[in-house]
Amino acid sequence: MSGSQSQVRVLNFEDALVAASVAALTIYDMTEALDKGIRIREVASVRKERREEWGVPAG
Repeated sequence: MSGSQSQVRVLNFEDALVAASVAALTIYDMTEALDKGIRIREVASVRKERREEWGVPAG
């Protein structure tokens, strides 16, 4: 790869939810000392699109 080109792995639905959960736990870990009452209440998908809608072939 060179210049401004980058390679991105397209995540499946489950991978995306796991990544969001890990991000939430990371933020929780960094901020729990500031507020002991902090809670992660919900991790959910707002919208699910087919890969083809992003120009990525299925499979």
